[in-house]
Amino acid sequence: AWFYSEGIITIFSAGQKQVIQPDQALKSITDLFVDREGTLWMGTDGKGIIKLRSTNMALLNSIDQKTVRGSSLTVHNDTVWFFNLPDNSLYRFYSGKFDKFHLPDEKLAAYNLYVLGKKIYLGTSDQLVCVEDKNDARLYRNPTVILKNNPSVRYGYGCASKDGILIQYAVENANNYMVIALKNDSIIMKQPLSYAADQMCFDRLGRMWIATRDSHLFAFTLNPLQPSKYLQLIEGYPKKLTALCPRCITVDTNYHIWIGTRFNGIYRYATTGNQLMPVAQYTTQNGLTDNFVYFLACDSNNTVWAGTQTG
Repeated sequence: AWFYSEGIITIFSAGQKQVIQPDQALKSITDLFVDREGTLWMGTDGKGIIKLRSTNMALLNSIDQKTVRGSSLTVHNDTVWFFNLPDNSLYRFYSGKFDKFHLPDEKLAAYNLYVLGKKIYLGTSDQLVCVEDKNDARLYRNPTVILKNNPSVRYGYGCASKDGILIQYAVENANNYMVIALKNDSIIMKQPLSYAADQMCFDRLGRMWIATRDSHLFAFTLNPLQPSKYLQLIEGYPKKLTALCPRCITVDTNYHIWIGTRFNGIYRYATTGNQLMPVAQYTTQNGLTDNFVYFLACDSNNTVWAGTQTG
């Protein structure tokens, strides 16, 4: 049984009680129910309808009496890793258990995490460091610096390809925008971009997609046999889109491109060759909690998840 009152969701199941205190964005819940497929539906006052496929969930706001305020999270196989800002520590969640790895250097508050084999990489706006064995707590005391702190360079989002190549967004001297490809912790190439980018993603064919803030869409194939030309711009790109002000991007299993924007919600495009065809737009008028969408992801069930500034 589920109950909602005064901003608190209470769940009673098998004689157990669970209390969830939603984020401020969800404190306008007006109704909720669980359908026969186990999907939770929540109606809100002015924030649309929220659909959660699983009701097996919990709100994590503390671990061992330590406040949780995660700055980055990644999933590798059956293990979840996230960085917690209040205690400057990396947490590993595996088989229902949390393990903590503390970083003494408070300047290493990570906003990006990447796992490659035994290694885990932590990225900040100033540098990228690596712990050679992610399961060895001793190595967190002195991680290896991969991209050094440089006053003229700022780093942003990044990702790891299936080839084991790290791809890191960077901006030099405030106006030279690029992505950097790293193999074995060394730079193998730099690819210029037209403007700032907040997110990149891969599709099922291994192609990489980037939408920049000036509404250009870039698509690359990956060429591991020629590291110095690892990123190959696909013919017909970049494409100039309608003024979208993109902030994030993902590609679903049908090769539809989803672009989250600063002001206008989410746009979905179908692809035929190098042609883009608008399919749909999603805003607060048809379900989003906010039209400022800053993160998108597509899971293995082909469900697209959107992060907005209000939930």
